Amino acid sequence: MSLEMRQRQRGAALIVALLIVTLAASTAAFAIWQQSLWVRQLENVTDRAKADQLAAGGIDLARNVLKDDKDKDTKNNSLVDSLDEPWASAIVLPAEDATISGQITDAQGLFNINNLVNSVPISGSQSSSPPPNQVWAAAFEKLLAILKVPKEHELVTEVALWVTPDPTGLTDLQYLALDPPYRAAQRPMLDIAELARVKGFDADIVQTIAPYVTALDTSGGGAVSTPTPVNVNTASAEVLAAITGLSLNQAQVIVKQRDTTPYKDPGVFNNAVKAANANAACPNTLCDVKSSYFTATIRVKSGRIEAGYTVLLDRSQTTTPWPSIKWRKEAAD
Repeated sequence: MSLEMRQRQRGAALIVALLIVTLAASTAAFAIWQQSLWVRQLENVTDRAKADQLAAGGIDLARNVLKDDKDKDTKNNSLVDSLDEPWASAIVLPAEDATISGQITDAQGLFNINNLVNSVPISGSQSSSPPPNQVWAAAFEKLLAILKVPKEHELVTEVALWVTPDPTGLTDLQYLALDPPYRAAQRPMLDIAELARVKGFDADIVQTIAPYVTALDTSGGGAVSTPTPVNVNTASAEVLAAITGLSLNQAQVIVKQRDTTPYKDPGVFNNAVKAANANAACPNTLCDVKSSYFTATIRVKSGRIEAGYTVLLDRSQTTTPWPSIKWRKEAAD
């Protein structure tokens, strides 16, 4: 065999050896990467499970805080909920390789959309008496005007028809004529996001009113929800102006006074309203100084995972020691 032939063979062997080494190195690197990915995924799953458990503990802590507050108020015979109480303070708790933060807010400091049930006449109805909850429709209309939402009267009517059972079927006909067609709920809302399905509402309107409204279903699974009064110790100036007839500036003054000295009785608040504006008033059906519904938002950071949940808590029951969870959903960022 010639020298040139042997050199070619050695060169070919060297190339094959380099290819084998490269392939082996690539295979090893891929295996290591796959193992690292698997470990990372396992860590994420573990952190997520840990975050969920800590969030569940945070929710129970919020329930316990509200239970203690109610027990204290009952013992002292002073059923008042205000922003200077412990439940209203945000908390941050350290945990092993994790952080838990939480905030309880008074859901009755907002305008309950479900209060609009039976607040406007239903076309075709044989009843000649005024709707029983008409005062809530007027308050919501004023709230929309304060927030500069156009066509407030039409929007109030559409929401009222959405949450009110309609035996005539006329409300459904409006929505069945849409593309795509669907039916009106004709029952209490569970979430204000449902407003986006109501005629006349769009994403911008829902976003504008979201900080001031809520959806509290007190029906117990039925078709009609009993209106819930607004807690004047926690409501915003906009909501107070809407339910009392005060101007926004007058309501803002009331809020500053209230944050210094919370109202212990709806009658005392009503006196303050009349002192600010002789034509304004807030009857007990609209105003209160205590609350039964609260939202608690719990956020947990565990490793690379961040989890958050919001729950609606109801402490109106007398048969259970802790506030019940009406609904639970992942908290928005």
